[in-house]
Amino acid sequence: MVDVKQRDIQAVRLRVSIRPEFLEKRDSWGYTALHWSCVTTGDTRVLEFLLACGADLSAVCHTIPWRASSIAARHDNVEALKLLFRKGEQINATNSLDGNTALHCGYYIHF
Repeated sequence: MVDVKQRDIQAVRLRVSIRPEFLEKRDSWGYTALHWSCVTTGDTRVLEFLLACGADLSAVCHTIPWRASSIAARHDNVEALKLLFRKGEQINATNSLDGNTALHCGYYIHF
């Protein structure tokens, strides 16, 4: 997941081409590459690539049962949120544990 966290698009492309199952692989937090691509702001190329390869928008983390859109909102990653919604994420999609949407997650972090 280091390649995703560092937004190294070339390394991510290579990793997915060699091992397509990388899209579904989870780390010790239960995050997929899609989740990590929503943490850092600025460059959405990795996120765009993962979505184009079929990353699961509805995947939920294991430790904190949040969707990628909630993670993007939690980290003030507006560009990632816009991209997720353009690619089909439901604006009212809720997290499995608390029933919160991305809007709730973004709001709660500031108060």
